[in-house]
Amino acid sequence: MENKNYKIDMTTHVLLLLFIFGIYHFIWIYKTTEYTNFLLDREERNPVSQLLLCMFVPFYIIFWYYKTAELMDNYLTFDDSNFKTLVVVFSIFLTFVSSIIIQQKINLAVETTLIKPTEKIVVSTSGADEIDIITEIKKYKELLDMQAITKEEFDEKKKQLLNL
Repeated sequence: MENKNYKIDMTTHVLLLLFIFGIYHFIWIYKTTEYTNFLLDREERNPVSQLLLCMFVPFYIIFWYYKTAELMDNYLTFDDSNFKTLVVVFSIFLTFVSSIIIQQKINLAVETTLIKPTEKIVVSTSGADEIDIITEIKKYKELLDMQAITKEEFDEKKKQLLNL
């Protein structure tokens, strides 16, 4: 997959949502579904099928917002227990506000991650042995989430893996 930038300036995002008569919203749904496929090791959601379901199945978009908020919540592990509820409520009454909230979380995820989601960094060690750095970083992130290691240890190991 080609390298894409998923971080969007919030002013641009709001203006496009408000003044392109909903067309940008569907483009954004496609791109966001594509982005969330990279976040966790899970069954992928096909961006095209998700877009078509949002367009043609009544109320599916509310479910899409819920699942996307859930993915972002699981990936970022922030302590906002009302995040999914807030997104779903806004998706019912003010859909564009839900997309703004989720885009803010995507921007946060992109800013806090040194590795872009579409880049797979592989370091070759001796010959055929390869270490998938992304997988290694995810393992250390899980240890950090379980509080088995400190934030400093995680940052140090990430820098070591990325050769920074």
